[in-house]
This record gives sequence, structure tokens and C-alpha cells, in this order.
Amino acid sequence: MLPAAAVEPPAGVAVAQDVRQAPRRTPALQRLFQQLGWEWSRAGGLAGADLSLFFDERAEARPRGRCYVYRMKHPFTGELAQCGERVVGQVGYAPGVLSWSAAGQRICELVAAETGTPCGNNGVEILRNTLRREAGALHYRVDVRRYLQARPELARARNVPVEYERRTYQLSLDGRRPALLRQERQLCAATCVPLQDAKNAYPPVGR
Repeated sequence: MLPAAAVEPPAGVAVAQDVRQAPRRTPALQRLFQQLGWEWSRAGGLAGADLSLFFDERAEARPRGRCYVYRMKHPFTGELAQCGERVVGQVGYAPGVLSWSAAGQRICELVAAETGTPCGNNGVEILRNTLRREAGALHYRVDVRRYLQARPELARARNVPVEYERRTYQLSLDGRRPALLRQERQLCAATCVPLQDAKNAYPPVGR
């Protein structure tokens, strides 16, 4: 289920007052993002998302009664309508647009090919994949990390830190021209710190 915060639109999203008060919006939003293959646990969270990037929403009178309609914007297609308890419609991606899940996989495979580390647990994993609009264009911003090694010599109270390489990419919606925006090594236990700061965060055992 989507979090309770999904019932109200995030700050900055312009929504007509009658839609803002729409009852039971959560089922429609859940269906919508399921159809897009969107996993909010790795997409920054729904509560803080700019939903205006995805759709326009409005209340409409239809033969079955009052419905709340979510009409998708490019690069998405289709619409969903919630009429009472009933949710109808289908949404998807425009032709030539890489889906959210495919975008993450494209970057994972890119890093795997460059480093020889496979995608998956204890390999290259996708931490976060968000949809951004910058300079008037939409793109995916994908964060991945690559497992390097455990560092038991720095353990404290059985908490063994792990050394990772973290990368941030920008990927166009057609999946072309991936751009590496940031790359660094980190040491992660309860939290992550840049590797160059690890000497202070994880002093050698005995000090």
C-alpha cells in the first residue's frame, strides 16, 4: 500500500480544490504506479514526489457518477479514473521511452560491464532512481553502488563496515547518452561516509 501521505498532494503541486479533497485517492495512485512499474522505495518516496511530472488530475462527471481522473503527460500515456471504489483505465510509456525499471537496469549493466562486477546483491545495486526536470528536459537520475570489500579490521560491536563505490548517472528518457555525474568510494555501516573521511569515522582497533 502507498503511505498515508499519498492522500494529499505534495507542496508545489497545483490541484483543483475539489480534487484535493477527493476521497480514497490512494487506490488509483497505487494502480497507476504499479502499471508504470514504479517502486517508490527506490524512487525517493511518493510523499515528496512532484506528481505534476506524471499527470494532470481533475474531477469529472461520468455516467457512473463523479470520478477523479488522472490523465498522463508525456513521456507517459493513457489515463486512470477512480469512480467510487472502482479504478479503470491503463497507463504506460510513450514509444521509444525507457521505463523506470529499464532505466535502472541500463545503468546497472553499464557499471557491471565497466567493472566486471555483476548486478545483484554483493555486486552492483540500484539505490535510487528518480525522474527529474532540469533545463526544461526530463531525465532519470540513477544512483548505484558497487560492493568492493568488507572491512572487519574496522568493526565496532560486530558492526562490520563495507567499502563501496557509489556512482550517480543522468540518463535521457530514450536510454541514450548516460552521463556520469559523481563517483566516490564510501565506507558504510549504520551510515556511509566518504572513504577519505573514514580514518576519523573508523579509527583502527585499539586506539
